[in-house]
Amino acid sequence: MVALPPMTDPTRDRLPGANARSLVFRFGLAPATAVVTTTYVMKQGLPVLDVTHEDDEQGGALWQFHCGNGDYEPAVLMLVTLAQVLALDETVAELADLPRGWRGTRAERGAPWQRGIAP
Repeated sequence: MVALPPMTDPTRDRLPGANARSLVFRFGLAPATAVVTTTYVMKQGLPVLDVTHEDDEQGGALWQFHCGNGDYEPAVLMLVTLAQVLALDETVAELADLPRGWRGTRAERGAPWQRGIAP
C-alpha cells in the first residue's frame, strides 16, 4: 500500500479513505497531486463553493478549491493534496471533467454545481 503524505493538523482525524482515493482518479491525477485551498476550508471547515481549473505558470494544470468568500491573501492560502480535499467533500469530484479555464460554483454545500468560463 502506498503511504499518503502527512495530513495537516485539521484533517489528521480524517485520513483520505478508499472512496476519496478512488474519486481522485476521476481527475486523471495522483492522490498526492498538490492543489490550492485556504485555511477557511481546511482549518475552519467552511464548505467548498468555488472550484477553478486553470493553467499554471509551467504550462500544467492547477486546481483551486475555495469557500467563495473572495479572500485569497497569501496568509490564508494552503497547498494540500487532492485526496485531502476529496476527504473533506467528495462532491467536488463531480467537477473532475471541468475544462481548464472554467469554474464551478454553488450557493451552499449539497447544492448543484454551476459551471462556466472563469472570468
